[in-house]
Amino acid sequence: MVFGNIENSERYYALHPDFKEIFEFLRGLSEENLSDGISNENFTINVQKSFIATSDTKKDGTEKLSEAHRKYMDIHYCISGSEGFGFCDIALLDTVTEYNESADASMHSGKMNKLIMHKGDFCIVYPEDAHTPLLNGDSECGVLKAIVKVKVNA
Repeated sequence: MVFGNIENSERYYALHPDFKEIFEFLRGLSEENLSDGISNENFTINVQKSFIATSDTKKDGTEKLSEAHRKYMDIHYCISGSEGFGFCDIALLDTVTEYNESADASMHSGKMNKLIMHKGDFCIVYPEDAHTPLLNGDSECGVLKAIVKVKVNA
């Protein structure tokens, strides 16, 4: 996993051929300047407003599960607000739901590392990085974010 701020995103352009275009698009997003997103054959960017709950567990008290992908890596970018974000190497977690190819996801449980993303922060999660977005941040609030699905180079 990579964690950074959009102001330093140029450092990561070399990690994937589409990262320059993606990060330049993300850099232009703000609460005042939103887009529905863009997509091409290699990536899709979606912008969404989400509510952050006061707890890192589900309403019934059970653990929120983490997801992992194989065909795509994710970039989660915080446009405004804050968001707790859980992450862990998939090898250290228990598999709850086996990989579903059409959804490009498997679900996992176990102890996660956690960071707090604020305005301008992003994280890149690779297929080996199980992740749980929308965890409790600094306070109960909403987060405006972009989620990018980027094809993994074979």
